[in-house]
Amino acid sequence: MSKRNFLRGKFLNKAPLINNNNLTPGASATSLADILPGIQVRVTSFGEKLGANRRIQLMAYGLSVGTQVEVIQQSPVTIVQIDHTELALERNLAKEIMCQP
Repeated sequence: MSKRNFLRGKFLNKAPLINNNNLTPGASATSLADILPGIQVRVTSFGEKLGANRRIQLMAYGLSVGTQVEVIQQSPVTIVQIDHTELALERNLAKEIMCQP
């Protein structure tokens, strides 16, 4: 078993779904940048700061509203897995992608 697969299994069962540092009470969605590694979430919306061209680029890679993704890592960049594709996102971009567990 690879170290990455071991860590995924460890976090899936024991880690909280999100990092609560940046959440407000009653919030129903959080940014992709706040999801801990090993957690699967569904994309619910894109932020207003995300332009149409950037949304089209993300959709070309398979990242669109309703897509289920797994967060692989958060530092130095956010890496998500969509089906069999891993996609690296800068932190400011990951903050504009809202999701729910």
